[in-house]
Amino acid sequence: MKVAFFPGCTAQADQIGYEASVRAIMPRLGVELAEMEGAACCGYPPYSSVSEAAWFYSSARDMAIAEAMGLPLFTLCNDCHLSFTETRHALTK
Repeated sequence: MKVAFFPGCTAQADQIGYEASVRAIMPRLGVELAEMEGAACCGYPPYSSVSEAAWFYSSARDMAIAEAMGLPLFTLCNDCHLSFTETRHALTK
């Protein structure tokens, strides 16, 4: 299985061990992590507190990158997961 890997801002800054362990373990489980070229912050919480539209745009942009790759989106961050879930819900209403 191959997934579009979105580590999120927090994992890359504060939880380096978490990201490193996922990168080490997932291939052993048969999961290939594909890097998402051009991905940026999902927008939560910095944009969500200022502009809901900016938050949704940031999340939707990252989701579109994974979709263009033809892969499911996999994130480490619970805030990113929430952001993508809320955005998907808003887009499918």
